[in-house]
Amino acid sequence: MRLWCPAPLLLVACAGIEGMPFAVLSAAPDMLCEGAPPTEVTLSARGSIDGDGDDAELSFQWSTTPAPLAVIRGSLTAIEWIGSFPTASPVSIDLTVTDDHGAQASRRHVLPLTRTAAVSCDAGCLDHEICAVVDGQSLCVEAATCTGDDECGCLRCRQAADATWHCATG
Repeated sequence: MRLWCPAPLLLVACAGIEGMPFAVLSAAPDMLCEGAPPTEVTLSARGSIDGDGDDAELSFQWSTTPAPLAVIRGSLTAIEWIGSFPTASPVSIDLTVTDDHGAQASRRHVLPLTRTAAVSCDAGCLDHEICAVVDGQSLCVEAATCTGDDECGCLRCRQAADATWHCATG
């Protein structure tokens, strides 16, 4: 039996089924910076559990699209591994956790590609962006608000004309 659990980056699980494993997937960093050199990403299934309590019997199978340029440490069957990924497109990550009875749980996460160059709203904003006036220009910025640069990964926390703060280029 397979339990598919699409979820954000580090949700512990969707509603568990007793006796069934469930997968926990974390990625660091949790985004790729467009145009940057290949990025090393640590992928971990730590926290995945077997519903019957025998966590030592879990096996792991990872796949990514696109494939990593290289596996730096670990393997695609390890609980944790580090891969080097290109920064030309988002990376889709799939994890399947299998217990010793063959029951499986899966998790998917997509590492988004974050633009690092200013993009005019006229060019069209991505799904996770909004159009805001920053320094007198209409630019695509992250929809989520921020309080400091440490929350912005590839970008900087900048104030928009409406006095809200968003991760933006610059």
